[in-house]
Amino acid sequence: VYSFTGVLSVSNQNGDFMNRTITSPLIKTLAPSCTTHFIKGVELIQKSGEADKTIDYGNGTCDDIATETQNGVTTTIHL
Repeated sequence: VYSFTGVLSVSNQNGDFMNRTITSPLIKTLAPSCTTHFIKGVELIQKSGEADKTIDYGNGTCDDIATETQNGVTTTIHL
């Protein structure tokens, strides 16, 4: 099992930016059939000109389902 934490920040010469902040450690396991996606954790994504959004990878179940929340609207997404 691997646990990831941290922040990624990028910007360009026009001042556009993107920040990805892991607010709850992202968990990945090497269990068979379970290596493709994170299975747990939350990250905050901030981009120039867009509302902040969060991606929640779930509770540890090995699947390709996460939820994305932006502007108070939560959507189930397949990774």
